[in-house]
Amino acid sequence: LLRVIPGWQASWANQPAYQIKQADWLADYFDFLLENSKGNGGKIVLYGVDGLNDGNTFNSNKGCHIFMSADTVGNTVNTAKMSYYAIIGSKARFELKKKLNTAPADTTENLYTVNSWVNFIAARTAAQTILNVRIYDLNGVNNVYAATTALNDAINGLIFEKPPVMAGLPNYTVDEGKQLYFTVSANDPNGDTLIYSASNLPAGASLDPGTGRFSWIPDYSQAGSYNLQFIASNARQLTDSKNVSIGVNHADRSPVMAAIPVYTINAERSLAFNISASDPDSGDVLAYSAVALPSGASFDPASRMFNWTPDTAGTYTVIFRVSDGQLSDSKAAKIVVNGASGDGAPVMSAIPSYSVKTGKLVSFSVKATDPDGDALSYWAVNLPSGAGFNTSTQKFSWTPTIAGTYNVTFTVSDTQLTDSKTATILVLQ
Repeated sequence: LLRVIPGWQASWANQPAYQIKQADWLADYFDFLLENSKGNGGKIVLYGVDGLNDGNTFNSNKGCHIFMSADTVGNTVNTAKMSYYAIIGSKARFELKKKLNTAPADTTENLYTVNSWVNFIAARTAAQTILNVRIYDLNGVNNVYAATTALNDAINGLIFEKPPVMAGLPNYTVDEGKQLYFTVSANDPNGDTLIYSASNLPAGASLDPGTGRFSWIPDYSQAGSYNLQFIASNARQLTDSKNVSIGVNHADRSPVMAAIPVYTINAERSLAFNISASDPDSGDVLAYSAVALPSGASFDPASRMFNWTPDTAGTYTVIFRVSDGQLSDSKAAKIVVNGASGDGAPVMSAIPSYSVKTGKLVSFSVKATDPDGDALSYWAVNLPSGAGFNTSTQKFSWTPTIAGTYNVTFTVSDTQLTDSKTATILVLQ
């Protein structure tokens, strides 16, 4: 902050030595003595003393004094503006010329010392919050009160380099899979165009550098807390920043039950099949159940196996459900039961359990007989990933890669009646 205050007037014109002496009387001040030798906006000769009577160093922390010398026409306003122009030096000279218009066009003149700006900033920093600028008149031509007002007006009208000011931002929370968006904004006192950037952007997040719009849809592996810093920059390389915390909540996803085919069977013949489901959230424990089981039918939740020997023709619907404790999925199984006939159902041979290590081949064939000699067709349900079943040779082959217990159901049909057996395969690591 600059504070301009009036000093005293005297009648000593163009006497640098005497002016310096007067400055030394004001001990511990940072003094500028200005001589307007051309009058009305002419050349300014700058003398600087620090009040310690050595005339060479600038080490004061009190403030700045402007001594206005002779102005042939007594132009107080112009002299005050010229004084400020001399103090600030080259750092702000062109900005000041734009604001004042009356500054001299002869920029080759020695209008300021090389160190004027550095010394001015050092004095302002040492003064912490206020740099006192006191105006004196050494010849009695100018009015120090009018000059004080003019210099204050010049200072207030000058555009100083100031950083942008960013608006405050709250912290945010969002669920996995949901979109989060907001806009960061800032005001620039200089009217500069602002560019927005961010540090620690999470994977998949974006920030528009022109509009400040932030957008992110965290995926289902990104639950956690994220600390971001948003930055606004202007053309002067000045910045402001704000920190934001984003909490991403884990979002449970529903299990998905595999499709269940339509089954057709004759009354008094057995039907067996199992169901399966998957869950996109690894680690979820799945529980299975069945609704509206026909009379005499059973469902084992552990093996997910349905068994039934119907005695009455008709169409039956069984609802199978899977749950991870929070979310669920269900599928309907349609079972068509025809009347009993003399056709004998095919009979599939029992299939033993198998144990194999990952990376090792397991293969076997399934067999069935039909009491009527009917042509038989085969298929398999719940084949593991990578496994194959040749329906012509009835051979199953698989080289497992993941340890676990796998249940594969094989079915044989004579086009009217069916029989099924389930093979259990234990895969060891």
